[in-house]
Amino acid sequence: MFKKPSLLILSTGVLMALGFIPGFTGIFSLIALVPILLFEDKAFKENYKSRYVFVAAWLSFIIWNTISAWWIWNATPGGAIGTIIANSGLYAVMFWLFHISSKRFGRNWGYFSLFAFWIGFEQFYFNAEMNWPWLNLGHSFMNDTKLIQWYEYTGILGGTLWILACNLLILLFIKNYYLLRKLNTKFLASIIAIIILPILISFILFYSYTEKGKEYEVVVIQPNIDPYNEKFDSMTSDDQLSIMLNIADSLGTANTKLFLAPETSIGNNMWIGALNFHPSIIRMRELIKKFPSASYITGLDLHQMYHHSSEITPTARRIDDEHWYDSYNSAAQIDTSLNISVYHKSKLVVGVEMMPYPQYMKILDRLSIDLGGITGSRGTQKNRSVFVSPAGLKLAPVICYESVFGEFVSGYIKNGAEVICVLTNDGWWGNTFGYKQHMRFSCLRAIETRRSVVRSANTGISGFINQRGEIVKQLVWWQRGGLREKIKANSEITLYCRFGDFIGIPFKYAAFVFIAFLFFKYFKKKKA
Repeated sequence: MFKKPSLLILSTGVLMALGFIPGFTGIFSLIALVPILLFEDKAFKENYKSRYVFVAAWLSFIIWNTISAWWIWNATPGGAIGTIIANSGLYAVMFWLFHISSKRFGRNWGYFSLFAFWIGFEQFYFNAEMNWPWLNLGHSFMNDTKLIQWYEYTGILGGTLWILACNLLILLFIKNYYLLRKLNTKFLASIIAIIILPILISFILFYSYTEKGKEYEVVVIQPNIDPYNEKFDSMTSDDQLSIMLNIADSLGTANTKLFLAPETSIGNNMWIGALNFHPSIIRMRELIKKFPSASYITGLDLHQMYHHSSEITPTARRIDDEHWYDSYNSAAQIDTSLNISVYHKSKLVVGVEMMPYPQYMKILDRLSIDLGGITGSRGTQKNRSVFVSPAGLKLAPVICYESVFGEFVSGYIKNGAEVICVLTNDGWWGNTFGYKQHMRFSCLRAIETRRSVVRSANTGISGFINQRGEIVKQLVWWQRGGLREKIKANSEITLYCRFGDFIGIPFKYAAFVFIAFLFFKYFKKKKA
């Protein structure tokens, strides 16, 4: 059908990447897999060796991953290469398993296995210790929030399902046309309907949705401190805190109920149990005295000391034979009371904040990348903490990478959160796609949960996102300052928050069944 496989490989890679480039659209993803599926179809019919399909898919997905995530290089060249090769390889394995299943069980079951392996893998990827779901297919609509308002029911796996279904139907239409040399208008109409209907439903949801909840005034702080040359080197913690407190003081009013500062705003080794006596906490309380109905949420590095061997966790670091400690990337809420609410980041970046399975591979901690003065695996917590401000506002302290995980964020909502607060430091990646993609993921979390999102980033993008996923107000990259805005606190629970990534569960189990039968057939053939 097509005589230039290299063009098919390149086309899929580029089309899949377009949804992850700021300013482009995820609509391209609805046709992006068609070229590589055409290659696979030719390989199936002409009985190519299966490894050719794997290599072709891997090359295609490397192009997609490289265009979409090259910016990791700014923080760690080795990490960028490893992430691109590994993530591309994992998706290529899923595609290869689909091809193998087609050869073993027939074309119809094979096409069903494509959904099982791809969606099942994405669902598994969200919950694995080694994870990087940044480029899950449903995220490719991050620039198109008006088109996917139904994510409040399905989450991004609904987007993945839509993408796979459209690509497969278009492939079958092309194959039918080349076989019969006749345009099947009914088939074409059904494809158009499958593309247009979800968009039409989304527009209806978008324009009919009314923001819910009581209104609160919030201030976000963007200190714009260079993470490479200032934050951990030339500028003291006191000077950094002065910048943030001055911004907060200049924007706060008698109606302000929340000040939000970025991830690891306070990085001067604070110990749990002695927070109330720390000079930085005392200075934040001095600010809050001017705004007694408000709270101040900030990111900070926290340490927990262990004095007994029974307390030691898999992530604990040794001080001496009798003392160990855990290091946390945390968020804390400070108000006029002596009670400080604390949450420890629990979705950690592999290779930067943690090495997978620390209870078995603690020796690998020394290989972790130093971004921010801390190496080795950080500690986590199991539950999603919700901060309650003096004004009664219930807040989800979502720290950086955690905002990539829809079902994880919905855990805060099920625990009562009415507003999502994202604390991040995206400055490691420079002025690239990375921080823009990260901001747009918060738009998707707003739709899934129907929660306003308040975002404070060290070097951008800080701002406000409404319950329809629209960016209401934002500070641009490398701009020091703050923003004040009124947001609404919604307490209703969406279907997605209630059931999470339910779409992925049957596909995940179906994938396990396919793999089991593939092994059975393989060993049966080997015995024969």
